[in-house]
Amino acid sequence: MNLCEAVEKCVAEHRKCLAEPADNTAADAPTVPVSDATAEEVPTPMEGLRAIKRLERHTVIAQTLGLDRKTVRRYAHAATPEDVPSGTGSRRYGRTHPYLPYLYRRWNEGCTDAARLCAEIREQGYRGSERTVRRHLQDVRASGKPAPVRPDELTVRKATWLLTAHPDKIDENGLLKLKQLLARCPELDAVADCVRSFARMMTERRGSDLDDWLTRAESTGLNYATELGEFDDNPVNSVSVQKPSRIVPVHPRVVANPQQASNLIGAVSYVGGYHRARGRRLVGMFAGMYYAGMRPAETVGGAIQDCYLPGEGWGLANLHRTRPTAGRKWTKTGEVHDDRGLKNRDPEEVRPTPLPPILVAIWRGSIDTFGTADDVRLFFNERGGLVGSSTYSRVWAEARELGLPPELVASPLADRPYDLRHSALSTWLNAGVDPTEVAERAGNTVEVLLARYAKCLHGRHVVANKRIEDLLLEYE
Repeated sequence: MNLCEAVEKCVAEHRKCLAEPADNTAADAPTVPVSDATAEEVPTPMEGLRAIKRLERHTVIAQTLGLDRKTVRRYAHAATPEDVPSGTGSRRYGRTHPYLPYLYRRWNEGCTDAARLCAEIREQGYRGSERTVRRHLQDVRASGKPAPVRPDELTVRKATWLLTAHPDKIDENGLLKLKQLLARCPELDAVADCVRSFARMMTERRGSDLDDWLTRAESTGLNYATELGEFDDNPVNSVSVQKPSRIVPVHPRVVANPQQASNLIGAVSYVGGYHRARGRRLVGMFAGMYYAGMRPAETVGGAIQDCYLPGEGWGLANLHRTRPTAGRKWTKTGEVHDDRGLKNRDPEEVRPTPLPPILVAIWRGSIDTFGTADDVRLFFNERGGLVGSSTYSRVWAEARELGLPPELVASPLADRPYDLRHSALSTWLNAGVDPTEVAERAGNTVEVLLARYAKCLHGRHVVANKRIEDLLLEYE
C-alpha cells in the first residue's frame, strides 16, 4: 500500500470536510422542533448487534462475488460511486474526471470540438490523450441533449489528487479549493504538510531525514487507515531505507549464440510489412544492442553527430545520452521519455564504444534508407518521435516468432530486447576478450560483469562436453 493510497484513506475518513459550508443565511432560518420520533433515534445496545449483522452481510456478499471483505466494505461505506477508493486500479476515463465540470460547462456553451477542449484542460494540468476526451464526450454527443450539469464539488479522489499532485499541475480553482479544504480540516492540513515534506525529502535525496519523517507521519491522519482495519500494518512503516540488492546473474537460457542473434535481427526487418517499415527502421537499433553491447535506452538516444561510421573497418560511438521510458509523472518535462546521461555515471561522462564493421554497415544503410530524426537521432518511430519501450518490445516479440524455431519461441532465449546485450557481453567473454576491456565497452565494473554476464552461450555446453571427452580419451 503506497503513500497515495494511505492519503486517500485519510480523505475518505474526513469526507464530511469535503463539502463546502452552507450559506450563513441558513443560520437565520427558524428552528424546527425535534419530533418525538427523531428524539428517540439515539444509540442503543442494539447498535452492536446491528454492526455484527452488517459484518455478516459483507462476508456473505464477499463470498458470493469472490471479492475481499474489505473491498465490499469500501463500497458499502462510500456515499457515492465516485467516493469508492480506487486502490491500484482506475475508473474508466479516470484522468478526465477532475475536469468534467469544466468540459460539460464548455460543451453547453457551444464548444463541442474535442481537440479544442482537450487543449484547454491540458493548460489546467490534464495529462491524458485527446482520444480519451473524445471517447468521454461520445455519449453526450450521441444523446443530442445538453451535457449534465455537474457541480464542481470535491470528491475523495479529487481531494486526494489535490493533496498529492505537484502544485504546478493544479489550476487556480484547484489551489483555491485545496486551501479552503485545509482551512476547515486541520487533520488533512497535517497530512498535506507531511506529503510535501516527503516530496522534498525524495527530491533532495535526504535519506537521513527518513526517521524524523516517519515519526511525524505516525502523528498525522496517515494512522487512521490502520485504525480502520484497511491495512495489515501502518502504510508508512513500509517506507524504509533498503540495502542494495545483490547482483542477480543472467540466466544462461536467455543468452543467444551469434547465429541465433543474427537470425533474430534479420527477422526484425520482416515485422510490419516492407512499406510501413515498422520493423525495418529498428533493425539498426537491435543490432546496436548485440554488436556493440548497448543498452536499449542508449540506442534510443544515439545521434549521428556522436558516431564515426567509415566506409570500411571499425567505427566508433561516443555514448553520453540515454532516453529511457519513464512515464510523464516521473520526468521534469512531462514527456514520456526522460533525458539522462549514462547509467550510474556522471551526467557529463562519455563512453567510447567501438562499432564492428557489420554494425557500421547496418547503421549506414539505415541512414541511407530512412535518414535521421529532426534532432539527428539515428532511430525513430513512424511519426519521427522517440521509440518507446512498448514499441520496440512488440516488434521484438514478433521477430522471435519469425526468427526462432517453435521449441525456442516458447523458451526464455532472447525473450527481451535487453537479452541481446546479455548475449553480446557473454559472447565477448567466451571469445577470450579481457574482462577489463569488456567492462569498459559495456559501461560496467568488472565485478558486475563477471557476476552477471559470464554465462555460457546457448549450445556452448556441447562444445565444452566434446573438449572434455577428447581430453579423457587421451588417457585411455
